[in-house]
Amino acid sequence: MKQSSKINLADKDSACPRSTKNLLASLHSRLTILRYISGGEALGSIIAGMAKLGKEVSQTTEGLRLRNALESKHHTSNGRALWQKLRISDWLGNTIPSPVLDQLQNDVALVLSNDLHSELQAFTVYDRPTTCLTDDMGKIEIDYLDVTIGLWAYSRYFIRIIEDLASTSIETNTFKMDTIKKILI
Repeated sequence: MKQSSKINLADKDSACPRSTKNLLASLHSRLTILRYISGGEALGSIIAGMAKLGKEVSQTTEGLRLRNALESKHHTSNGRALWQKLRISDWLGNTIPSPVLDQLQNDVALVLSNDLHSELQAFTVYDRPTTCLTDDMGKIEIDYLDVTIGLWAYSRYFIRIIEDLASTSIETNTFKMDTIKKILI
């Protein structure tokens, strides 16, 4: 697949212009709502959002090419069998899809904004973080860059799997995960 070297974070002509204050409020509201919904609802909304994005991207030349390449593969039949038996489509079909790409673009625009520090000083956080860890479980320090690099590694690994599955005639008896793990080495 062709990769773009530029990221488009500009507002669409018909959209309301985004401000750092609005982007910060949006992120805060998404994080706050997570305290009031189940993990299944949150995860389902993200997966449903990915599925909606997948349907939309499948209407493009590149997306249709990838979909067609994956359609006839053995793993697609297996994946659909799993989804049917475990009723994943039923679950996701009753879930509101998150606008995952819009949220990603907004969050990247927020991190890149020049006035974030001043907006953070003026911003009030009303909810305090909650935890499900007990004192004896220990708290793990998680940094922004840890998550960023972890997402990068996960995404590269996942993209490589999808591209390898679409471009070769991999069957279950010849597919070796070790060949895909090489991307992280």
